[in-house]
Amino acid sequence: MKRPAVLRFVLPLLALFSSTTAHADPAFMTGNKLFEYCQTNRLFVVGYMMGVVDKGLYDSSAADYGLTREPDSRELKVIGTFVRTNRCVPDGATSGQMVDVICKWLNEHPADRHKYGPTLINNAFAEVWPCE
Repeated sequence: MKRPAVLRFVLPLLALFSSTTAHADPAFMTGNKLFEYCQTNRLFVVGYMMGVVDKGLYDSSAADYGLTREPDSRELKVIGTFVRTNRCVPDGATSGQMVDVICKWLNEHPADRHKYGPTLINNAFAEVWPCE
């Protein structure tokens, strides 16, 4: 039984030419995107920053210590506390103040804006409010 020409030739050619390559952005929110929102929609920055801070609080309460494995060993060893996104933000700091810090930091560090948003938020807080 012969297949119609459409099934034998046309459909495979359509499948071949209709394939596309998807580009996946490695970071949902980069500093470039966040900086753009600083200029156009600061309320979005407030919400995003609060999500990053809340996630940092959750992670720090779920796992306070990092673990490492010694070479050629099955034993895990505590290496110190995980970095908390808001670990040294002073009590009484408002969300508006925190967003001001983030947006100012992004403005002053254009070379870093391609990096992952939560990391940059942590960098901004650590620079302005270093742990003592």
